[in-house]
Amino acid sequence: RDFGNIAHDLLERWGNDPEAREFTRADALEAWFADQLERRVGEIFSGRVPMAVRIQAAALRQRLGWVAQIQACLRAEGWETMEVEQEHVFEIGDSRVRARIDRIDRHRETGALRVIDYKTGKFDSVEGYHLVKCISRSAAPAHLPGDSPVFHDTVIKSKPATCRWVNLQLPMYAMAVKQRLGVLPEPCIFGVGATRAGVRLSAWQGFGERDLESAGACTAWVIDQIAAGVFWPPAGARSYDDFASLAAGRP
Repeated sequence: RDFGNIAHDLLERWGNDPEAREFTRADALEAWFADQLERRVGEIFSGRVPMAVRIQAAALRQRLGWVAQIQACLRAEGWETMEVEQEHVFEIGDSRVRARIDRIDRHRETGALRVIDYKTGKFDSVEGYHLVKCISRSAAPAHLPGDSPVFHDTVIKSKPATCRWVNLQLPMYAMAVKQRLGVLPEPCIFGVGATRAGVRLSAWQGFGERDLESAGACTAWVIDQIAAGVFWPPAGARSYDDFASLAAGRP
């Protein structure tokens, strides 16, 4: 069950290693990841490593090999890793929010910034991970008033669209970095998926001040609701249910 945690741990070790961070050759970085993975598994399991764990380690080794190929290209393009797993404290209204950001990159020539979050699971796009498009036949959830800042007017595929915030993670990271450095970074997800196609760096292209302002207003509204003790009515349909298996198919 530590599969994702170990992947994050190894990527954090890489980000804190000044020599490995500069690798532009994929084979060198792949060898570094393989060595660190073997060390990490050895730290957890003394003696003979269980077969199931060895199979999972082999799968993770393959994923990290694909990561090495992508990362070597990013480094060659001029992207340098500034920070990994650093805690940021920023202000939203009267509240202070803490965020631990997986990684911040800066382009050597342009000075552009990226906030990057690692995901070992599936995702379609950075925008799709945070916003759901509202369509004409879909009614707003009962617990969200029509004028709620949860709704965001934006542009999807060159067309105006109304969306609903379902996740605020990377916009909040961008907010934290902008408050500290004065530069709006590009939100990105570095997928560490189970297939070669699932290992990629995806950027939220076109993310701007309007998106940041909307996400900030939504975050402030959520904080105010929590502070006021407003937790009703409950949401209707769920996108997942962690406890469904306990019912063994019964209602």
